[in-house]
Amino acid sequence: MADKPEVQDEEWEDVSVGLGTEWDFEKRGILTGYYMGPKEIPLPEKAREKTGRETAMVHEFAEKETGEAVFIWDSYQLALAMTEPGVGDLVRVEFQGRDSFTGDDGPRQVKRYKVSMKKR
Repeated sequence: MADKPEVQDEEWEDVSVGLGTEWDFEKRGILTGYYMGPKEIPLPEKAREKTGRETAMVHEFAEKETGEAVFIWDSYQLALAMTEPGVGDLVRVEFQGRDSFTGDDGPRQVKRYKVSMKKR
């Protein structure tokens, strides 16, 4: 096996889709923020080839304490839950885990969320 080349003085640049940061439920816990709405984003060429899809959906939020722009990738259950809050409403989103099932096209997983909104 060849020795790994030494990496020195490399310059790195973050790759971003301009949506802010994906919310990490494992590290940051429950998301409490102002709902900014759903957004359809074009997928990069490699993702298009892999998935056969041109776009993906995300739900954007402004985190309550910092105003940080964050997003959560869409899921069927999240899309249904997010039909109630309006843009600017304060919501809490809690990730409750994944459920597995076998669909027509084979094994699949779905993400489960609990969504609450501040009483009006």
